[in-house]
Amino acid sequence: MPKEELQPIGVGRLPPEALQLPWFRVLQNLQDQADNPQLLIIITHGFIELLVNTLIDDKCRNAKKVMNSTRDFPHSSKLLILHEMGILGDFRYKALDYLRKLRNKAAHEPFFTIDMPRLRHEFNALQPDAAGETHGLKASGFYQFCVYNLVLFWVDHQEVFKPVFMQSKG
Repeated sequence: MPKEELQPIGVGRLPPEALQLPWFRVLQNLQDQADNPQLLIIITHGFIELLVNTLIDDKCRNAKKVMNSTRDFPHSSKLLILHEMGILGDFRYKALDYLRKLRNKAAHEPFFTIDMPRLRHEFNALQPDAAGETHGLKASGFYQFCVYNLVLFWVDHQEVFKPVFMQSKG
């Protein structure tokens, strides 16, 4: 697989204390693993799981029950709950479920690889109507695909995520 042309995330221009914030550390970890699609999707999905759990905790009356019973409420069920509550729109639900399936492949296939034309086709098929034009995957590589999905999910719910992931622990 040819090396992907990376777009810098600009961490060199941030004050050193910003680099300790969880959000920027995740972006840096993604950039560090840009050449390894298996680790890239696992890191991306791991943070998405934290974000989904944050939404569950913020939006569900029975959040403790959902969070404490991973057998009854796996990640796929949490996505479904958020979708049924109207917190995740149709496209975002499908996109996050698609990422979940990619993560499962990466975790269970010893020689996980990405076929970008196939990924682009499958991802763009998640929203085939006119609104899909605004969500169409323009990423040139898997690194951009992961960052694209993570950032869009963040932007959708930043009012919930910022207080949790933009504060330094210390």
